[in-house]
Amino acid sequence: MEIHSIPELFEEYRARFLPDKAHDLEGAVQLRLSGEEGGDWVLEVRDRVLSITSGLHATPIATIACRAKDWIAISTGRANPMALVLTGRMKVKGSISTVTRFQHLFRMD
Repeated sequence: MEIHSIPELFEEYRARFLPDKAHDLEGAVQLRLSGEEGGDWVLEVRDRVLSITSGLHATPIATIACRAKDWIAISTGRANPMALVLTGRMKVKGSISTVTRFQHLFRMD
């Protein structure tokens, strides 16, 4: 998957979302992205529907903070999220298991 921007990435998320994999997942993950194309984004699953909105969520299950380019690299398999956490380039607060589950909600072909 060749993606170079956050808007492109979010379009791919929408196109590759697998609702059947979200059968028992309800809630929001807050992205706090810094750097070029940074900003605050909410990825939320309700009733097997994915929504992606800008802004802050009042009660996210988890919050992820990193550079936008690192988030793109993680999402496209070019970076290891654990390595970024261990080096301090990515911070995760809240439910790590939910963050891990979100990775499996998308078709990766």
